[in-house]
Amino acid sequence: MTYSNGVERTYKVKGIHKGTWEGTDLNALVHYKELESILGEQAKGKASSIVIRIESPGEEAVIKEKIIETGVKEKVFTWQEKAESILRQALQSIGALGIMSRLVSLIVGAALVFIIVYINTLHRKREIGILRAVGISPRAIIFEYVFISLFYISVGILLGLVMFLSLSFYLQAHPIKFYETLEIAPEISIPALFQSALTMMIMSIIAGFIPAWLVAREDMLEAIWGKG
Repeated sequence: MTYSNGVERTYKVKGIHKGTWEGTDLNALVHYKELESILGEQAKGKASSIVIRIESPGEEAVIKEKIIETGVKEKVFTWQEKAESILRQALQSIGALGIMSRLVSLIVGAALVFIIVYINTLHRKREIGILRAVGISPRAIIFEYVFISLFYISVGILLGLVMFLSLSFYLQAHPIKFYETLEIAPEISIPALFQSALTMMIMSIIAGFIPAWLVAREDMLEAIWGKG
């Protein structure tokens, strides 16, 4: 172990402690006299933090107020407040990752619909040319492919909802446990699901419209002969 003043010491592990909080489990405990012998005056009467263990759990807030009343100006917080701040930071990071993953999934889904519809229109280019030759309007052809893309995305949304709700209900019934006291379970947000489904449908309409519009605006003879 290397200390802040550059002194290096090699220790023999006497034991490994495991509690209900990972932040405590990652610490190494060294006797205070050992610190005094290494840090000298730097260690006397100084501490980066002080942890107080109370005999009666549930009275943390009362003890905190008593400590503040004695004139302590440093930050005083209970273990619940410390855990809440750590979880808040973690949830903010998870929230940002969730927004990014949702955006990426929407883009990937729209790209897949676009590729499927575009390949389908290329293979049916001659058929589209014949339909135009017999009097079918380009608007009707575009509407057909938009409907196809909406059908694909509707099936995907339905299957995705079934998988998502099944997994969410299972995790709500069997939440994930951390540190023996913390349980994490997903929260189902109907507005968020509706917003994602609506956004996906709008993107699928655009993804189905573009390739159909590109093919429908081609010359009928070139489309029938498979040119272009």
